[in-house]
Amino acid sequence: MAPAVGPQGPARPGRADGGAVLKAAFFKEHGGSEKILYDEYRDPTLGPADVLVRVKACALNQVDMLLLDGRFPPPEGLPHVNGCEVTGTIEALGAGVKGWERGQRVIIFPGFACGSCEYCLRGERTVCVRYGYLGAHKDGGYAELVRAPALRRSPSRRAPRCRWPCSPRGTRWWPRPR
Repeated sequence: MAPAVGPQGPARPGRADGGAVLKAAFFKEHGGSEKILYDEYRDPTLGPADVLVRVKACALNQVDMLLLDGRFPPPEGLPHVNGCEVTGTIEALGAGVKGWERGQRVIIFPGFACGSCEYCLRGERTVCVRYGYLGAHKDGGYAELVRAPALRRSPSRRAPRCRWPCSPRGTRWWPRPR
């Protein structure tokens, strides 16, 4: 089967051109869990300020279900890879990335900002007019590799599947179903 390429074709770097093929869980149409495919997918294109992370664990989040069933369609269109609560190890670093090294354990901070709007320039990145989340606005961690917008060092003594609660989203309280 050929790697997934959405209707937007080459407009999504790493999908239609360049990059190696990896395995990912993605969907090409909205619906239930039966729409999730596990197949070949182009790996993310690494930019100068990006870090490529080999995924060790990725938690299921309520937003993943909203994206899948179409209540919150992925802004970049389909196909799409969900997953915003990701932990793993650094696989590759962009040329402009400093302070990190290959093989280092990390937790991906899922939020990203444009860096150039009036709010970003004032240091208020969480109210950026183009603020987005990994796994919602960009392909996420239900893949072998993911391009990370921001990282945090991971507690090294915890198993990968136990690290996601240390992520910013994992510290929120969610009511449990009864």
